[in-house]
Amino acid sequence: MTNLIPKVLVTLVVVEVILFIIYEIKYSTFSLSTASYYSYFSSPSQPHFIDEHGNGSHQKKPMAAPSHDFKLETVFNGDSRVFKTFFNSTLHPPGVISTTVGGIGNQLFRYACSYALAKRKGWPVYINVEEGISIRMFQASDRFFVLDKFNIPLDNIIRIGATFLNGSQIPISDEDLLYGGVNDSIASTGFILPGGYCQSEIFWKEYSQDIIKMFQVRTESLNMPKIQRLLDEIRRTESVAVHVRRQDFISTNDGVYFHPTSFHRKAVPLLAKMLNMRTDGDGNRSSPVFFVFSDDIIHAENKLKKFSGQFRIVYVSARGGRGGTSSLEDFFLMTMCKHVIFSNSTFGWWAAYLNGNKGKIVITSSFNPHHYKIKGRKTFHEKLDGTMYHKKEWVVIDPFSGGYYSQ
Repeated sequence: MTNLIPKVLVTLVVVEVILFIIYEIKYSTFSLSTASYYSYFSSPSQPHFIDEHGNGSHQKKPMAAPSHDFKLETVFNGDSRVFKTFFNSTLHPPGVISTTVGGIGNQLFRYACSYALAKRKGWPVYINVEEGISIRMFQASDRFFVLDKFNIPLDNIIRIGATFLNGSQIPISDEDLLYGGVNDSIASTGFILPGGYCQSEIFWKEYSQDIIKMFQVRTESLNMPKIQRLLDEIRRTESVAVHVRRQDFISTNDGVYFHPTSFHRKAVPLLAKMLNMRTDGDGNRSSPVFFVFSDDIIHAENKLKKFSGQFRIVYVSARGGRGGTSSLEDFFLMTMCKHVIFSNSTFGWWAAYLNGNKGKIVITSSFNPHHYKIKGRKTFHEKLDGTMYHKKEWVVIDPFSGGYYSQ
């Protein structure tokens, strides 16, 4: 009988562990391949305070101690990162929640806006992750969570529905953020959710250095041996990233986001002409090498082949959408080029913005005039997208009327 007691105890422990794993599978957005473990706060009976990065202390704004502090580890391409999450936990206002929607560009815009608002107010900023993140291919059409592939802190991960918010969710528009601000008394009763995309540096300009530092791609997330040859050529030449966004822009909202490749056919010789006006210390002029990135690389090659006899052109992105470079690798390589040409896509915008070359030339496109017709606040978006979206030093071509101008 006494020999049965240890066996019974071991069985009970095993059953408890199995029940815990079943609970994790049921309520976590992360898949089975995600290694997870939990630890209780050292003093769960005491009130905990969290700073703008979610770091615990006893001197900041009060928040109830979550019942569990889950930590989940994901591995992608050998890149391992730990997420500090608040699942099955109660959080108290105030706070800012960055909802991750869209692709790389839109997720970066949303987080930059949320981070800046939280910094101004001295509130914590949370990242809402709505879907599993273990299996991600990062192809051009994919819209997976991607912020962990940048140097963004992952210490305040939540999932609305799995995290209990002791307060209302308060959406706020781009217009209200820019002109109306956030009423502190209202915010004290809930969590602010920036509802637009904040597609302008004006939303976070005072924190731009923080943003640039956090938004560097983690090279651990990339297949560096695969892209090293391209990276070497980009570094040693007068490299120009050319981004051609096509597929979803054609099908969305009757194509109002689409920009004709006539824009690129104007931008390529214009940038070459601008470079030809520059000389190095010995009076030499550099010949540009164009690296083309696209979600439809065959179309891009057909439209740009007229320049093949004048310049070296390297078509980087995968043909057929699979194999070759991932969208994350394309993004990284674009930021490493010395100059950037992009039509209006947030992917291209951030690649140009994060490009660290001090002498860079950026050529981009104005918006399709029909773009403003689908916006809920037409006058505001004509101002935001028409005068605030592009940086002042970028050259903007209007492919719809044939002219171009510098902002």
